[in-house]
Amino acid sequence: MVWKSDGDDTRRKYDFVYDAANRILRADFEQQNPDNNWNNSIVNFNMKMGDGVDASSAYDANGNIKRLQQWGLKLASSGQIDDLAYNYEDKSNKLLNVMDAFDDPDTKLGDFRVSAQHPSPTKTATTADYTYDANGNLLKDLNKDITTTSNGTGITYSHLNTTDYVTIKRDATSTKGIISYIYNSNGVKIKKTVTENPHASNNNTTTITTTNYLGPFVYESRSISPADPNRPNYTDRQLYIMHEEGRIRYKPENTSFEYDYMIKDHLGNVRIIQIGLVRDYSNYLIHKHKRTDNPAVGMFIKDRIRKLLPGLLSTEAGAVIAASHDEVREIVNWAMLAQKKLNLQIIKKLLL
Repeated sequence: MVWKSDGDDTRRKYDFVYDAANRILRADFEQQNPDNNWNNSIVNFNMKMGDGVDASSAYDANGNIKRLQQWGLKLASSGQIDDLAYNYEDKSNKLLNVMDAFDDPDTKLGDFRVSAQHPSPTKTATTADYTYDANGNLLKDLNKDITTTSNGTGITYSHLNTTDYVTIKRDATSTKGIISYIYNSNGVKIKKTVTENPHASNNNTTTITTTNYLGPFVYESRSISPADPNRPNYTDRQLYIMHEEGRIRYKPENTSFEYDYMIKDHLGNVRIIQIGLVRDYSNYLIHKHKRTDNPAVGMFIKDRIRKLLPGLLSTEAGAVIAASHDEVREIVNWAMLAQKKLNLQIIKKLLL
């Protein structure tokens, strides 16, 4: 998978390797450096399951993860940030704990870390990070401080096994906040409320953020008490609209929308999110295919788009477009990002 970042105009790629059961074994990262060589000598975001070669080092007989390694960018250099070993309850698929050979409790990278509040920070293979109820629902996660101040149950559930409340511990004497959920009778989430308790880190204010889910439409409200002029309250602000190719994000600062396109692998997993609107879809496709190092290919694609797109946008449903399946799919995807008003029935007919 190859892409180019708009910020530094650098081309990057991931090569994915899977085992015979379609489970990922590794993701090899490379970028095109200023000397035009492709490697990860400057930036490395590699990932390995186990040793990245032998599936038995990555997964047990039940398919549970045994080991995961990740590399990342810290300050000005890349290095390994995670080497996770997973331990499970005896004769069970329930995760007992995760041990990290590169643990950093103060990490800000979003990678795994053992919380400084963990009651047993020096873990062994039998240390319990996670506990469960009789239905197998997670009750607490000591790595993410999902627990009470006394390290009790941090998650409660309804009789439908949907999450009611999640408690986040700040330290041994105070709670950082509570997350509550509301689901309909079909188990579909319709509301989430996050209550952040007063603390010096948030100017001793109580912040309540409510997210409402209405099908593909997501709205958010925020209330801060006492009022903070730097963080004004708002009600029912549209966050985004989901669709099968990605999402549409609302930008309140200029009342506009941005379009994020999700690029998936052959199993349907999202691997890359193309952030922001791709306005010139023909030029984007040229860049996308530029790795062929053949300028004629780019010109051919651009010419095909110019010829096919007007007909695609104006043709009635059921009409035949003189283009291959892949060409039509690609044109439709990027035309959607370009804010073209496509008839969904036409799209469905063309992509069958």
